[in-house]
Amino acid sequence: MAKAKRLSFPAIRLLMTLFPLRTAHNIVVKNVDNEMSSSPPSPLAKIENFTLQDGVPPDNIPSALQLFWQAFERKLKIPLGPPEKGQEFLRHSMGDRSIVSAIRKDGKLLGVATYKSYRPNSLTQDLKHLFATYGKVSGLFRGLLLSQLDQQPTTDEMMVESICVDEKARSHGIGHALLGYIKEQATRQGMKRVILDVITKNERAHRLYSRLGYRDIRHHSVGLLSPVFGFKESIRMGLSLTQ
Repeated sequence: MAKAKRLSFPAIRLLMTLFPLRTAHNIVVKNVDNEMSSSPPSPLAKIENFTLQDGVPPDNIPSALQLFWQAFERKLKIPLGPPEKGQEFLRHSMGDRSIVSAIRKDGKLLGVATYKSYRPNSLTQDLKHLFATYGKVSGLFRGLLLSQLDQQPTTDEMMVESICVDEKARSHGIGHALLGYIKEQATRQGMKRVILDVITKNERAHRLYSRLGYRDIRHHSVGLLSPVFGFKESIRMGLSLTQ
């Protein structure tokens, strides 16, 4: 008889937040850069000059939510589905995220990225949003699932949580610009390294990050939950800022 899979350390930490002995980490999906997905990009006729700005302009929030859901639907559809509920949760949690947007001069959203530094007390807020969206029982179950994807950065690391680029705007440097912005923020804050996670089978993205100076740190398996998330393993990569 096969042995039952033990709860991972992140799941144990999540459970501990519900009882007197508390610890926490952020519930976030981290598969960076749908710009470098295995599917071929659809070229945009012309990409005008774009700017990077903190947050998401109010008029672009619906587009940002749709873009994020389209990029990560396979991973999110079980933990956060159905789509309307998933986007409701994402809308509630946006205020707790560090976000940078790529905006074309006509106001169109071309891409968005989320990033974070070490925040030991962020899980309680995420659980609040999950409970508000799905109810306490369902919210706790979904939180346990999502905790299997989250690995907290250390105090001297900045983590790229996600990058989503409009399908028609890919291969125009949007993803590079978003990554460059996050690297600049990490440098300003005195971080020693920028880290990200990429699905092992996404070889195209892995090659891109390698060219940008990111190096493999370790592999992480989701084990028996691979049918839930749609992948088996991810690679933690890091870019040193101290060289």
